[in-house]
Amino acid sequence: MKKNIIKNILKISFIAILLTFVFNIWAIVIEAWNNANNNSIKNIKNYKKLENSDIAKTWVAITINLSTRHSDKDNITDIIFKKIYSPKEILENIELAKSELIAKDMLATKEYFSILKTDFKETIKTSKNREKTLNEIINQLKIRYKLGNKQIKNITTQKDVLVKELEKIEEKIKKIKEKINLDFKSANTDNIKKDIDIYLKLKNNYYKLRTFVIFEKKFLSYYNILNKYNKNLLESLSLNKDIIIKGSYLVIPNSWADLLKDYWLLYNQEEFEEVKNKKKAD
Repeated sequence: MKKNIIKNILKISFIAILLTFVFNIWAIVIEAWNNANNNSIKNIKNYKKLENSDIAKTWVAITINLSTRHSDKDNITDIIFKKIYSPKEILENIELAKSELIAKDMLATKEYFSILKTDFKETIKTSKNREKTLNEIINQLKIRYKLGNKQIKNITTQKDVLVKELEKIEEKIKKIKEKINLDFKSANTDNIKKDIDIYLKLKNNYYKLRTFVIFEKKFLSYYNILNKYNKNLLESLSLNKDIIIKGSYLVIPNSWADLLKDYWLLYNQEEFEEVKNKKKAD
């Protein structure tokens, strides 16, 4: 009987905290999205919006500002990088944590996501200096790729700090449950009240921190997808600079790749690097 009462008390407490947790996540998403949009408006002058692109036909779509030079990367880091917050700092100032750990990354990933929406083919085609334009595109993609890797490390560190704290809280919750059972058996009303307060606080803190872990995992996934696409695009543009600058193109015959390889017109990246290194050695 006593065990059932304890279970019911804990269930009611858990449901209340769970509802609060769901509500908080929804509130954080809405607020972070609004903050990201507001910040995006302030930064819109840094980006040149270009319309429909062949690249945009893939599921990744990104915008680029060709007027931003390699030396402007410090402006980008102001948007992206953040300090690592301790669990205590987050719990003491949830609003600041939402802004620093969620809203800023939403803005950063949104703007990174914007980088590849450019119709590169049309941009280079209409440029008065195709080589300069192509180099500017490649430089911008390199900057974003490098910063993306740094941010992946940053977010991973933040996530690991929070996950470690969650494990500690889980252990404390386990112990307070055991204490509740003992105090209930001894009919210690004062201790039971204190135990429940501690239990509720631990659960509340657990779900608050877990909310941020969920977002950090999402941002990690997002940055990895963007960086993977960026890397593929960089390799395609960098390895074919001469053809792109000259406006040349390749016609694939019905015989497909074998004939092109026989005439040294088609290489995969590994073969191309091998040929290039051989020429350097000669």
